[in-house]
Amino acid sequence: LKMDGYPGVTDGDSTKQQERHYYLLSELQTLVKDLPSSFQQRLSYNTLSDLAQALIDGTVYEIVQGLLDIQHLTEKNLYNQRQKLHGEHQALKQDLARKHKDALQSCKSHNLTLLKSNQQAELEALEIRVREEQRMMDKKIVAEMDQKVIDQQNTLEKAGVPGFYITTNPQVNVHTRPLTRVKMHTNNTNAHNMHFVMQLALPNFVAMATCPRGCTPAVRLCQKLNRLKTLDDDMMATSLKRCLSTLDLTLLGVGGMVGSGLYVLTGTVAKDMVGPAVIISFLFAGIASLLAAFCYAEFGARIPKTGSAYMFTYVSVGEIWAFLIGWNVILENMIGGAAVARAWSGYLDSIFNHAIQNFTETHIMQWNVPFLAHYPDILAAGILVVASFFISFGVQVSSYLNHIFSTISMGVIAFILVFGFMLAEPANWSQKEGGFAPFGLSGILAGSATCFYAFVGFDVIASSSEEAKNPQKAVPIATAISLGLAATAYILVSTVLTLIVPWHTLDPNSALADAFFRRGYSWAGVIVAVGSICAMNTVLLCNLFSLPRIVYAMAEDGLFFSIFARVNPITKVPVNAILVFGVLMATMALIFDLEALVQFLSIGTLLAYTFVAASVIVLRFQPEKSSDKGTASTSPNPNAEPSPAPSESQTITEDSGELKQYESFSDKLQLVERQKTRERRAAGQLKAYWEPYLGKLLGDCEPGEVVAFCVLTLIVSAVSLCAVVEFGKNQLQLPVWSFTMLLVIFSLAFVLSLALIWVHEPQTNSKTFQVVPLVPLTPSASILINVFLMMKLSPLTWIRFTVWIAIGLLVYFGYGIWHSKEGMRELQPKDMAARYVVLPSGSLVETVQSVQPDGQVDTSAPHMDPPAAATAERACGKEMMCDQAKSLPLP
Repeated sequence: LKMDGYPGVTDGDSTKQQERHYYLLSELQTLVKDLPSSFQQRLSYNTLSDLAQALIDGTVYEIVQGLLDIQHLTEKNLYNQRQKLHGEHQALKQDLARKHKDALQSCKSHNLTLLKSNQQAELEALEIRVREEQRMMDKKIVAEMDQKVIDQQNTLEKAGVPGFYITTNPQVNVHTRPLTRVKMHTNNTNAHNMHFVMQLALPNFVAMATCPRGCTPAVRLCQKLNRLKTLDDDMMATSLKRCLSTLDLTLLGVGGMVGSGLYVLTGTVAKDMVGPAVIISFLFAGIASLLAAFCYAEFGARIPKTGSAYMFTYVSVGEIWAFLIGWNVILENMIGGAAVARAWSGYLDSIFNHAIQNFTETHIMQWNVPFLAHYPDILAAGILVVASFFISFGVQVSSYLNHIFSTISMGVIAFILVFGFMLAEPANWSQKEGGFAPFGLSGILAGSATCFYAFVGFDVIASSSEEAKNPQKAVPIATAISLGLAATAYILVSTVLTLIVPWHTLDPNSALADAFFRRGYSWAGVIVAVGSICAMNTVLLCNLFSLPRIVYAMAEDGLFFSIFARVNPITKVPVNAILVFGVLMATMALIFDLEALVQFLSIGTLLAYTFVAASVIVLRFQPEKSSDKGTASTSPNPNAEPSPAPSESQTITEDSGELKQYESFSDKLQLVERQKTRERRAAGQLKAYWEPYLGKLLGDCEPGEVVAFCVLTLIVSAVSLCAVVEFGKNQLQLPVWSFTMLLVIFSLAFVLSLALIWVHEPQTNSKTFQVVPLVPLTPSASILINVFLMMKLSPLTWIRFTVWIAIGLLVYFGYGIWHSKEGMRELQPKDMAARYVVLPSGSLVETVQSVQPDGQVDTSAPHMDPPAAATAERACGKEMMCDQAKSLPLP
């Protein structure tokens, strides 16, 4: 650096060199004189003297490091003032909330509605005033910061140092404050060990040009169909009421799984398919259900929002797939609830010797129309309307009713087990009666496929996670306990049933009651009937409980009609969705013949299980979203403290080492040098061990991109493999060599997809609740089992499924895609910021990022974080899209 511009100074005069040193030192002391005394102590005389000497000697690294120290302390002063203002804001809000609570307690006899509205208005006015004060304070401090930066530039220009201008104001217009190029004079050694990062703001219209020039309408449509849901920072915030405990969720899960299947399904499977080995079939089905339950439990803990499989798919797979899953779950719950109501009506009618059916057919009406019932089941429709009425009173009323019916049901199950084991005869399992497994292994596996549907219902726990007090803890525990209790009940009741009477003499319609009657205990059949009715009541409540919440979640996201997104301010439940779909369910139970539609339940459930398992893999290997303001964790914690500010030094991984990043609080100027220490790679990237082998093939892919493609390949290969196994020999009549070759090909594709997923880094954030073990092996096993069971369904079921999907697509493209909140969020104009990173290799990378207010994270806009800088350097010289990064030669 030359100092010829300094008056009266020559390079060879030592006296003049000292004068130059004192002059620069005084100028630097003037720059920091406005800082607090605590900060001035950190900028000691020796520090400023060294910086002045560095300016004279022209050592670039020391110059920038010294300027960074000044800027760092200046901005830390700004940060402290903002923190103080934030603390005052919180104190005012807490004081107002305390006054509001005291006023409510002391004025019970007054008009509470008017009081609440006045208090709310006062709170809103206070928040507006505090935000305005904070905005004015920020504007004042930012102006002071800009002035100090200009003073720094003027000082450097006086000293003969080429300056650069960087503003701290994110709203500055690029046309009025252009970026001055940074002209650096460095030796070759330093040039390979450091790079600089600068940032400036761009106008709002840049946000409208996120798509490349050659982007076709088809590509934009695909982007709309596959957009992901953006989660709020505060995942515990909800318009519903968080009041459910772990016990409440556990009883909901037990009520959803232990229903009429315990009293009917056990006898049907034991007599027609398995024999006494039905206990093994239930054991296999319980293990298979446990794989899907793991996935639901992890999502329910990480994303405590209602919607179950719909919400999980929306977060990790895409919008169109989430809508189709939600659309199928809606029909599944409607048919399931109507079928249970008709079963409840038929069971009660059978106790009175079908008097209700005879009266309806004789005095009301009957018809013989395809797909319609022989007579209108008024009792089934009535119980659904009454149940919907009770559920609309709030989640606590629903929970209390479920507690009552579940307690009675479990008491009856306990009676069946105790009294049944007293009447047990081991000879009923002897070879004389056909043996333990008369249908062999094939019968056991076929029985397991049927018994699998007995455990459908644990997803009601995930649907209730938005109303749980502590979902991160309660959802996994409730899922595990309820599934364990249900499996134990099915296995033990099946054991008792096949020990009381020979399995081949069971009555499939009322196996338990008939078994006690044949042993001479007809009074026990009354107790069994009471337990059966209570068990069906719990299943009915669970269907009516989860269905409106899925509809509410879809309407809240704009994919379904907005009238269903309204929540009653008193009961805190979606009353419109409860009443409308309760009436629709009652109408189905009244007039339709549901026996032909019950099998449709299987395909919707299995499809939801498959997508949830795939979503677990995608989410586990997805890069964690972060921003300069902090990290938005996907795991809720009701007692979480505010996240700390970004550290002053961060490390990021690169091929031959790491980049140590020194940055200021506002992240406007960064000095990066290479270090030789190594840390764990980010999620979704190749593991370091496999980098030399697969780096050339997969190194240019974005983090998580390879995993998403492998998950798609996993599902396709699973479908193909199961189709060959199920239809290859019989329907397709493939030769042995062709059958074997297809099995090998699809099996290798399945295993290879698993291996490619495994060589990538999963998420290791300790704050993120991870309950699924052995990822991706456990979710992939769940996908394979679900797809295999779907192949067992009849062709008529697939035809009905296709018709229902077509109706759903009409609803989505006619309403959902135009009212999607994610789509509306994309259309909102955003302030953009451009960042320029000078990499150690000597290339300049430009990125565009939207400017967000404090405390908000923009997950839709691309950004260049430190790991992305390393990736961009590896991709230098390769043309990239304008909304991600582009490499330019450093002038």
